[in-house]
Order: sequence, then C-alpha cells, then structure tokens
Amino acid sequence: MRTTWLRAAAAALAAVPALGLTACADAAGIPAGSAVEDLTAADAFDGTSVEGAYDARFRADLPLHVGQQARLSAVVAEVITSRVVTITSTRPSVVEPLLVVGATAGDRLAPGTVVLVTGLVRESFTVPDAEDELRTDLDDALFQAWMREPYVLADDVRPLPGTG
Repeated sequence: MRTTWLRAAAAALAAVPALGLTACADAAGIPAGSAVEDLTAADAFDGTSVEGAYDARFRADLPLHVGQQARLSAVVAEVITSRVVTITSTRPSVVEPLLVVGATAGDRLAPGTVVLVTGLVRESFTVPDAEDELRTDLDDALFQAWMREPYVLADDVRPLPGTG
C-alpha cells in the first residue's frame, strides 16, 4: 500500500529520540526533536487525509491527494499576500513550490519560516475561486503563474515553535 513508506519512516523517526541521539539541527536548520520531526511520526493517513512533510514524494503524489485534508510541515518560500503563500520542503532538495491560499498567520510569515499547513488539497487554482474562498479581491497579475495549478486551501498555517 502507498502509505507503507510513511509508516516505516514514522517508526524510524519515532525511535530516534529513544536512542538518546542529540544534535543542534539538520542541514535545513530544523532542530532535532522539533515539531517538524514530531509531525512525521504521526500515523494519520486514513484514505481521506495525509500528514507529513511537503517533499518531493508528496509533490509527485499530489494528484492522488486532491480532495484530501493535508497536514504538512514545510518552509514558506514566498509571501504573495497576507493570506497567500507558497511553500517548499524543509529538507535541502529541489521541490516545486506549492501555493497555499488562506494562510492565517498573516504578518508572522516570512520566507524561510517553518510552518504547519492544514487544509484541503485542491486540483486547480483560479483567481475567482480563491476570491470566493477568501472573500477578498486578489490582483490577477500576481497569480498568473499559479493558474490551473494544484494548491492547498488552508484552514490554518502556523509557524512551528522551536524551528527558528
């Protein structure tokens, strides 16, 4: 089953604290034992939701996650407006950014901020749909590159403590 890798990774990550290993931070600057590490140890996949890191594997499987609730650890790549950001992986890898509409942390978000994104994976971004969802007017020119791309309609985007 598709979630086997997630469960194996979660079990491996859950075992690390028990070994008493310590480190200041990984290559991405994420402190060992931080909320990002704890998130991947959860076993929340039930067919209607997905939980883990926004990484190359999640991006490759994005079409499979459309319509699912997602809970993703990620890094803010760009702040487009106070309610719209893009995210990328917390790990040093090349992952295409993902648009997140409905960010709730407002001015607390900046590029490089490690966040937890919770929301619905949607198939195709359009400005009129986003305006309806946010109940605000958006500048069409800011979103031309994102038209018809998958995105997350966020219920919550919050900076993770212990990652700064």
